[in-house]
Amino acid sequence: PAYYNSSCKRLHRWVRGDWQLIPWIFKRTSINRLSKWKIVDNLRRSLLAPSVVILILISLFSYYGTNEMITVAFLSVIAPILFNISEVIIFPSKGIGLSGRIYSVKNVLKQFFLIFAFIPHRAYLMIDAIIRTLYRIFVSKKNLLEWQTAEEAEKTSRKDLKGYIKSMWVGSLIALLILYLSIRKSNELAILLVPACIIWFISPYIAFYVSRDMKDKLYLNKDNRRLLVNIARRTWAYFEDFVCEDTNWLAPDNYQEEPYKGIAYRTSPTNIGMGITSNIVAYDLGFITLKNVINRLENILFSMNKLDKYEGHFYNWYDIKTGKPLNPRYISAVDSGNLVGYLWLTEESLKDIINKPLLSKKNIDGLLSLLELANEELKKEEDIDNFYFNIMFILKEMEPDIVFINNIFIKILNKQKELENFNVDINKFYWNKKLYDFLNESLQEFKKLIPWKDQIIENIGICKDVIEEIREFVTKVPIQKMPNKINCIIKNLEQIKTDDNYEREWLLNFIKNLNISSQNIKNLIQNIHELNFKLDELAKNTDFKILYNEDRKLFTIGYNIDSGEYGNSYYDLLASEARQASFVAIAKGDIPQDNWITLGRAITYMGKKLKGLASWSGTMFEYFMPLLIMKNYEGTLLDQTYKSVIKGQQLYAKDKKIPWGISESAFYHFDGDKNYQYMAFGVPGIGIKRGLSKDLVISPYSTVLALQKDVIGSIENINRLIDCELLDKYGFYEAVDYTKNRIPKGKSKAIIKSFMVHHQGMSLMALNNTLNNNILQNRFHNKPEVKATELLLQERENNRIIYDRSIKKYNTELKLHDIDQYSRIYNTAKTDIPRVGVLSNGSYSLMLSNRGGGYSKKDDITIYRWREDLTSDSKGLFFYIKNKLKFKFSYNKSEDSLQLLFNVLIVSLPLCLNGF
Repeated sequence: PAYYNSSCKRLHRWVRGDWQLIPWIFKRTSINRLSKWKIVDNLRRSLLAPSVVILILISLFSYYGTNEMITVAFLSVIAPILFNISEVIIFPSKGIGLSGRIYSVKNVLKQFFLIFAFIPHRAYLMIDAIIRTLYRIFVSKKNLLEWQTAEEAEKTSRKDLKGYIKSMWVGSLIALLILYLSIRKSNELAILLVPACIIWFISPYIAFYVSRDMKDKLYLNKDNRRLLVNIARRTWAYFEDFVCEDTNWLAPDNYQEEPYKGIAYRTSPTNIGMGITSNIVAYDLGFITLKNVINRLENILFSMNKLDKYEGHFYNWYDIKTGKPLNPRYISAVDSGNLVGYLWLTEESLKDIINKPLLSKKNIDGLLSLLELANEELKKEEDIDNFYFNIMFILKEMEPDIVFINNIFIKILNKQKELENFNVDINKFYWNKKLYDFLNESLQEFKKLIPWKDQIIENIGICKDVIEEIREFVTKVPIQKMPNKINCIIKNLEQIKTDDNYEREWLLNFIKNLNISSQNIKNLIQNIHELNFKLDELAKNTDFKILYNEDRKLFTIGYNIDSGEYGNSYYDLLASEARQASFVAIAKGDIPQDNWITLGRAITYMGKKLKGLASWSGTMFEYFMPLLIMKNYEGTLLDQTYKSVIKGQQLYAKDKKIPWGISESAFYHFDGDKNYQYMAFGVPGIGIKRGLSKDLVISPYSTVLALQKDVIGSIENINRLIDCELLDKYGFYEAVDYTKNRIPKGKSKAIIKSFMVHHQGMSLMALNNTLNNNILQNRFHNKPEVKATELLLQERENNRIIYDRSIKKYNTELKLHDIDQYSRIYNTAKTDIPRVGVLSNGSYSLMLSNRGGGYSKKDDITIYRWREDLTSDSKGLFFYIKNKLKFKFSYNKSEDSLQLLFNVLIVSLPLCLNGF
């Protein structure tokens, strides 16, 4: 249970069930002694808290043995905790130092404090359950099947402080009684029991405090907030420019700026998902109108429904221009998991959007970010400095209001006309053109959804109260409720009578515009419902069972449709990007929870005081991509891992004296077509994969992902990345390569001037979570299926080091054994058929003939070309040696006069070099 009150209800129910089994202890039935002992032990456990309180009360009424009885009472509570602490100290986890042990002891002490604080209330709870059950069994014979589901217990439990005081007042009363009796008994005893009584008295507040919903508070000052919104606006420009009609509304995989390759016209399910969620993020940050969000999503879903699928799964890669899958046709477990997760997120986001007002502070922040970029762009022109400064100043102090926003939009458009005086063509200025388009798009939406805004601005004086009400409701009433609210206002307006013809005409036009507004908003809401239906259908039709191996209880990496073969590798680590696919598939009901339980949880030592789940490559991508939509819970195994990974990344980069943030990315190496190459890079102390220290590539999106867990550290690193000139028109460049053998001569680094769409999408989502208090996580967890499965994410910390990186050296004494060797000796190469010698260590195999031919293989890979030839045997590996004095060549083709030796350990073929 998430709350102490609901936990108490469950415990009360369990204890009643245990005591209802009393008759079975005395019956002559088939229940064996062990089962009876289990029943008795449950009864004993339920009597622990009452016995502690009763023993303390008896000691306070007794003349003898008071101290001894109180000592026994407290020891019964403390003893299990002492055993736990001694285990942590005497048998510490491997690789964990003193500080790590202290941290583990702290957790044990926290648990003890809560158990101790709730003893009086727990005693009352147990006594009530026991007496109630005994009365029902032996007297009333009723209500023995009284039951309440865990969900109902959660709902009916009050979560405010008054609710806890009301349900736990008996525990506080017991504390006061014990304090009163101890004071009457003796002052020394009172001093001893006062601390305990205070804790017991305030136990309702303690229960309330520990039951509060835990939230990661992401503190941002104004400057940092503006910085992140600025980066988000640049990043959104990628999707705004490239997810369009030219790309069939499917997000292109990447855009390479230098050397210029432009758009890569291919996409994947993850890329498509990023294209979908980017619209939601853009709306949350005020970069796009709601009508534009709906239009873009409709276009994307229309294109998606035209793509070929297999059992509901989208193929791994598609050609954007033709919509055809790229060969080989393949479906990926991770890609499908990502896409379904983002479909659910979008569905819940649209529900959330229509349950919020149409205008809010986000609209001002979004406009302000665009103004800042446009203003910075104009500074490059002579005689133009801080062109939009006055408007930006007004916006920073402004609260959302339909009249004010409408006026400021018109004012900016008029201001842009002044650029003609400077001979500036607005179409040639990227951000100024974006600003112009956004303003016109917003005004068009106002005209359609709020056509009565101009009449409010005019405000002739009639029905002032109604006008003030409707002016405010645009920023206060949820979109979902706007039509009903408007209809109520229309009814009130229809009651107004006036003799003035102008006022009457104004009123009729106002009512007409309100009716248009109501109908257009209804249509918009209907469009959103239709979108949600389509999103839900796409998610439902994705069948994860076909990628699940029931024997291994793991996901295969994918399935090749053309060859009919499953991938021969499996996702077997919890710390991987496949975590989201597993979670979503379990939430859908396609696979059992066994999959989550089976995922590897190897805890590794990541550096000083750091431990967490080991991943394959040690990339930020593996750890933090699922966190974009899946909640983090403080004190859990995943939370412990997130913190350790970020700290480990920071320490590693600090040692190298470069910005931190290592993940999979493009790097400074090209193929034949001048495309950047792509690979997973990680931190050696975090990833299992060998060879991670050979490369040093920093990807900015890694730092943006880390914002969700370390705001201050991430923003400091973001500023370092900006100083390295990594921020551009579409946000951060893909990466910067510090690997010495790849960077150009005379340079300290090489910037990979490219943008990968899934890295852009992840950055945009992480920025939204940071700026809007984990909004995407909260929406995703509003999905009932997710809500029912979120307990999987609350696995508590593990202090055992399972994956040990230390290299152990063993001094093994080599023992030589004499063996009987059978040798074959040939004095000629001219045998009727070639005579061969074969050597192998089980992996590497060598075959050589007495004529010098033969082959060499590593497993199934042939090292060089060989073909069987009984006549000449001229295929194989030959060494040509030149005699510089005689200008002749010789090679290892055996001569008749030499002796060839074949046996199980060696093949000897002498080389005759012109008589030597």
